[in-house]
Amino acid sequence: MKILRFIWSLVLFAALWSSTVEAAYQGDALADQTFRGLNEIRQDRKTKVLSYLNHALEKASVSRSDPILRKAFREFRSIFERDPAYVAKSSQLVRDIDQHYVTRYGEFYDILFVGDGGEVFYSVKAESDYGKNLFKGPLKGSEIARTLKSVKDVAFIDFDYYQPSKEAASFLAVRIEEQQAGWMVFQLPLNTINAILFQDGRFKSTGEVYLANHRKIMLTQSRFSRENTSFNLRVDTAALDTALESGQGNLKIDDYRGIKVFSSFERFDFHGVTWVIVAEIDEDEVITDHYQANKEFFIKRLFAEPVLGRSTQSQIRPDEKSIRVDINEYSKGLPRQSLYTQGIATCTGILLSLANRFSYLGHIYPLDRNYGSEMKNWFIKLGLQMRGRIDAYPRVDLLDQMLQQLHDFDIYPSEKRNLEVLLVATHTNSFENLIDRLIKEGLFLSQIRVLYEPNHAYANIVASADGGKVTVGFKGANKHRLFDGTTAAVPSLGQLVKQTAKLAF
Repeated sequence: MKILRFIWSLVLFAALWSSTVEAAYQGDALADQTFRGLNEIRQDRKTKVLSYLNHALEKASVSRSDPILRKAFREFRSIFERDPAYVAKSSQLVRDIDQHYVTRYGEFYDILFVGDGGEVFYSVKAESDYGKNLFKGPLKGSEIARTLKSVKDVAFIDFDYYQPSKEAASFLAVRIEEQQAGWMVFQLPLNTINAILFQDGRFKSTGEVYLANHRKIMLTQSRFSRENTSFNLRVDTAALDTALESGQGNLKIDDYRGIKVFSSFERFDFHGVTWVIVAEIDEDEVITDHYQANKEFFIKRLFAEPVLGRSTQSQIRPDEKSIRVDINEYSKGLPRQSLYTQGIATCTGILLSLANRFSYLGHIYPLDRNYGSEMKNWFIKLGLQMRGRIDAYPRVDLLDQMLQQLHDFDIYPSEKRNLEVLLVATHTNSFENLIDRLIKEGLFLSQIRVLYEPNHAYANIVASADGGKVTVGFKGANKHRLFDGTTAAVPSLGQLVKQTAKLAF
């Protein structure tokens, strides 16, 4: 009886352990972990942005007790009233205030002296706003013009497009009450806030933090756009809606690029201005990192079931104009061309495509550096030596050669996200290393697909070089298996990881 109880305890422990291990790879824990990291980054960035703004506000507020600025305010106004072209006639005064600006107020992009009637009678940068009236003409509709009239002490003026600077600008306005009153206005550079949001070694390739205003307009620069997004991009997402309604939260959403992301967001105020700070990371990167962190768990399960095509008696045959790829070789094809290789037995086929641009087809043989362990390669090499074939197949890294040519001649780094990869084999010997190599290269599991058919002698591939149709025929003992479609019809490894781990998002 004791032995039976002991055996039963072991069985129960094994079952509990198995369920605990399985749970560790599932969605709730992964989502919670991802959101915790995003929340920390979001809070850190918000704290730093507010620290910067509070420092600037304090600096601007005490400027009223700065005797050099107060004197310059009076003298420049007097000179401007006599002769608006005063700059050339007051060079010493300009040099003095410029030096004071650099040593004391260099964190500001510009300092404007504005009269009670809206006239700009001094600008450190001497941009086109000098001599203009903010309350009249083309600048009367600007955020600074709308706000200045109500400034009784110190005011923060929200970022808005400011034509004289030809970019978005924000201001701190300080009221000056003298015989002739007005404002000293300190212009804040948007690049400083961009720099604060961009800094973080914890983010990888798809992490981003940005600011948006109450109108859901992005204030800062998107790190995923070559164009200027400040005040040029509306962020109409569930994250912005929820933040403006509820204050803060975490959601899995489609972001402003239409890509699925984990989003952490919070509404906050500074001196009467409402902003939303958002920290996001792509689902594709989260899934890929999850796979890498738990590869031993997933690698045993991802390829347990083959991706079967339809049964057929026929074999595929390439067009006579198709570009042929032999063992241990690769070729590149362009639109309206096709590529083919045959006899993938102990080898692996790899198709690397960018839609409507090109495809690379490689036939990787078993002594390639991307195959298995050194011990496996030693046995394969020994077998080739015994058959007198080793000299014909030197050990290379075919995938590395393909990627090198692709980087040198075919794509910008930002286009890497659009690459699609298809691995084809009758075994799994090469999959782990090839996937690792592609991930190291910056690809995600959502970009990698596998056609795996065990118990078949070999496979042949015919692929259109524009990244469209691909046909793979597996030769079996009695029947053939045929896949005939697009790579998109094959589940990506990202999808398979989500299914395997029962990830609900």
